[in-house]
Amino acid sequence: MSCVQSPTSLLFVCCRAESAIIAALLHDVLDDTSVKVQQIEDQFGTEVASMVSKVSQLSSMNQLLRRRRRQLVSPIVLNRCFLHGS
Repeated sequence: MSCVQSPTSLLFVCCRAESAIIAALLHDVLDDTSVKVQQIEDQFGTEVASMVSKVSQLSSMNQLLRRRRRQLVSPIVLNRCFLHGS
């Protein structure tokens, strides 16, 4: 690695780390407030907004999956309780 590449690479890593830290702090903003992705992008940049948006999408998917799992499991558990008298 040349004298120029090494500091440039380090700067890139540091900038990514900074964006990740900011996104981690903002991870629930889209889900818990009326703030829009565009507002995050205007304030913190495209990279942070993208990270926050992706975390929000994952959070929504996880909530849907948990809700669906509860819907599927609850009748099974109730049936076992009634059938086995537990």
